[in-house]
Amino acid sequence: MYRNQYILRPGTEPGARLSRREEAEIYIRAKADSLAAGADQITDEEREAARRLTEYEARQKAKSGTLFADYEELGVAPPEPTAATEKRQAGGSWWAERLDHVVGGPFGLNPQYRVWRNVKDYGAKGNGVDDDTAAIKRAVQEGNRCGDKCNGTTTTPATIYFPQGTYLLSEEILGLFHTQFVGDPTPGRTPVLKASKFFQGESVISTDYCESSLPYIPGGSGAQWWINTANFYRQLRNFIIDIRDVDFQDAIYGIHYQAAQACSIENVQIHARRKDYITAHGIHAENGSGGTMHGVVVLGADVGIWGGNQQYTAIGVQIRDCTVGIHMIWDWGWTWQNILMENVEIGFQLVGEDEKYRGVGSIYLLDSTISASKVQIQIMPYNKGPANGNTQITIDNCAFSGTSTVIADINGKPYFSMTGNIDAYIWGNVANPENPAGTWREGLRMDDMKRDEGLTFPGNNGLKHKPYFVKMKPSYTNLSPSDIVQVGKSCPRNGRDDATQCIQRILDANSGLSGPTKIIFFDYGTYKVTDTLNIHPGTYIVGESWSQLVASGEKFGDMKKPRPLVRVGKKDEVGTVEIQDIMFTTMGATAGLVAVEWNLKGKSPHDAAMWDSHVRIGGAAETGLAMKDCPLGSTVDNKCIAGSMLMHITSSASGYFENVWLWVADHDIEDIAMTQVNVYVGRGLLVESQNPVWLYGTSSEHCVLYQYQFHKAKRIYAGMIQTESPYYQPSPAAPAPFESALGIFPADPTFKEKGVDLKSSWGVRIIRSSDIVIAGAGLYSWFSSYAQQPCISELACQNSMVEINNVGQGVYIWNLVTIGTTQMITDTTISPPRVVLAKPNINADDDNAGQGHPKWALLNIYQPNPGAGVDSCVTVYDDMIWEWDRP
Repeated sequence: MYRNQYILRPGTEPGARLSRREEAEIYIRAKADSLAAGADQITDEEREAARRLTEYEARQKAKSGTLFADYEELGVAPPEPTAATEKRQAGGSWWAERLDHVVGGPFGLNPQYRVWRNVKDYGAKGNGVDDDTAAIKRAVQEGNRCGDKCNGTTTTPATIYFPQGTYLLSEEILGLFHTQFVGDPTPGRTPVLKASKFFQGESVISTDYCESSLPYIPGGSGAQWWINTANFYRQLRNFIIDIRDVDFQDAIYGIHYQAAQACSIENVQIHARRKDYITAHGIHAENGSGGTMHGVVVLGADVGIWGGNQQYTAIGVQIRDCTVGIHMIWDWGWTWQNILMENVEIGFQLVGEDEKYRGVGSIYLLDSTISASKVQIQIMPYNKGPANGNTQITIDNCAFSGTSTVIADINGKPYFSMTGNIDAYIWGNVANPENPAGTWREGLRMDDMKRDEGLTFPGNNGLKHKPYFVKMKPSYTNLSPSDIVQVGKSCPRNGRDDATQCIQRILDANSGLSGPTKIIFFDYGTYKVTDTLNIHPGTYIVGESWSQLVASGEKFGDMKKPRPLVRVGKKDEVGTVEIQDIMFTTMGATAGLVAVEWNLKGKSPHDAAMWDSHVRIGGAAETGLAMKDCPLGSTVDNKCIAGSMLMHITSSASGYFENVWLWVADHDIEDIAMTQVNVYVGRGLLVESQNPVWLYGTSSEHCVLYQYQFHKAKRIYAGMIQTESPYYQPSPAAPAPFESALGIFPADPTFKEKGVDLKSSWGVRIIRSSDIVIAGAGLYSWFSSYAQQPCISELACQNSMVEINNVGQGVYIWNLVTIGTTQMITDTTISPPRVVLAKPNINADDDNAGQGHPKWALLNIYQPNPGAGVDSCVTVYDDMIWEWDRP
């Protein structure tokens, strides 16, 4: 696939009219010349030609009155490019657009650095006539930001803001590391990014270098500017992306998306038009590791979403009038929730590239409605036996129409047929305490599955059961700048001066609200905090490019006396708190730190909520926990013990949490070599809540004792969780260096439990809990004392990953993926423990089924206390139920 190339004909005037034949001649001639010369880059001459042709065509359309003739399809009003209307429109724009944003980076590194960047301040017009490409690029690139030869940074973030308008583009826009693209979220004012007929590049917005025929550095043997599994801190929200006019291309994508944790796409529409000579994808995402997608709509593409990911969460995606709704080329696990597809030929195409590669591991599809004309879910031909790369499918509370063929292979062979509503259906491995080795089942249908109604929407939405509740991040579009309290105007944000009392005064003075009538806005910066900040009911907090609250000082220094950086509500308090775009972090040795303590119970359970907010411990500038401070080594340096716990949801709390990454640094983000570090935090996320809690697209990584622990908890929904064990373990072995603080928090593991031989952290522990739904989990152990081999290939980086102990009914672990562990699950309720081994549940190994990934194991469902679930209420639709020899 080549990139489009063309130039103006010699002697052609910029305003001269070109026929379609002349345009094609120019394009074809330049293409042939470029290919003959081996060109792989867009030249300045081509760039200028594209700009001139783009503006020429737009002006011709404006003269004829057809420039915005098809805007009714977009659902927004066309721009009115006059000074009077610009002034009038600004008066009704989003409050963040009209705010007086502060300037200056953290720690005084660059006092003139601008984080908030309105593209119109850089020369963009947004009128649909002028080419805004160069202006938008200026906004993205200003300030020596992280691009080529920069694997990451925490010091040069940017929010690129687009007011209402149509931004005409002739070339792809590349978002640099730590970039948020944000449009006006006000209803009817969503900005349009419009690719012109002469567009160059393969995507309107890209998250990785993409100026060649593939999104990799030309001549770089597959190299990229950023490693996709470490391409952090990105957002794209509130846009309409229009690629309908693109003509001179082999392929065009609305978004090229290679991203990892702390990244999200929200409230984005992509409009395409199928053409015989162009392949159009709404989102093209061939790689990545985590993040969330919420509220994406794709219309008219050949493929709505194309790509793969290690583990991912997609919510509220709508795909209409596309040939293929979602084409997945590979994954380990992906949770698709609240998906709506209409007028597609194939719903999910779970087929590797060239219909040869068997790379799609699993999907968990729930609360979704799919209407396809040919097949709802298409897979590669079924290969009987273990480790053959069969795609494993879990369907939960879905409805199908258009065709009765729900699952069929690429040759047309059907495996499951029906129409209408379905309760639950499994194509894959099933295990429970009576059958811990697991059984492959093709056609396991489960009826009368129960859901806790406290976790669901009030209505069924045409499905058999009420869908699980979801909630978009609010934008508070009814407010004005006078309703915003800017913390950065009053409190120091330089990372040096203590901001604790100043922030607390603001929190005290702007709480107790009955609704979001005041927003506490943390202007970007590093706010040094030396004691607990108390966030009261009736508080609404918004950050800017992940404003940092940084724990520092002796009050956080004792692991036997843990202390929260932020306490949300007191025990048994009821009310509303909403937090978004905040980074909770630390500076120096803070062994007693609890980054977030969440006590508040929402007036409605989801009224206590947090979106796109993260905990980061170490690995960043000025933290005292970087590679020079905490280098590799088996000896623990006390100054690198940086926390007791990342987050605690207490027994009285409820909460809705979406795209929350809890990360203890494994490497130094600022270092181009991504040098590994040894930073120690005791515990990840402890959930003890008895009230509804939703965890969407959350991750917890590199803590010593565990990453997730559910203790005496119930009424929990966790949609695609992800963990990694510390790379240094077992040198030192868990629980070091926290032996003296064991028991400070409930149910701490001692690593001396009978029958358990574990020297590394638990990925997940479920202890004395009930009614917990884990809707997808990717739990990984990549190293043993920083060595990857042979432990990954031998499934021996650690002995076990999930502990179950004395759980009640209603506990389901769906689509569990593990890497590097001997045992997937260890049930310590009885002695000796019952175990689910990884080896019999290998989906595909390094040498089988064309897999290029490490050996990884997969279970569709594990139900530790079946009760009235899988064992007693199932109908098997197909006799192809088989077991293989177990070791």
